[in-house]
Amino acid sequence: CILFVSTDGILRWFKASHDFQYHGLEVRTPVREHSCAGDYFATGAEDIESQKVMADAWFDDPRIGHDIIVHEAPFYLTSYNTVLSLVWLE
Repeated sequence: CILFVSTDGILRWFKASHDFQYHGLEVRTPVREHSCAGDYFATGAEDIESQKVMADAWFDDPRIGHDIIVHEAPFYLTSYNTVLSLVWLE
């Protein structure tokens, strides 16, 4: 799995588990709207449960296909306009 931290619609930090083999988006990249975090920054919607999203919402790695589904479990820190997104492969 990989944990992404986004603030004000920008990816600020991420940390992958030691055996996670794919590279996430670059830090300081705008969060993509088709992720739970991106939807939150665009509309204010807070999904309570993990959602299935397309891999390209979080990854630019050519080794992971654009048709791959990943799970995103968002945790909202609304006082800081921040979303923690735990992402893992299906």
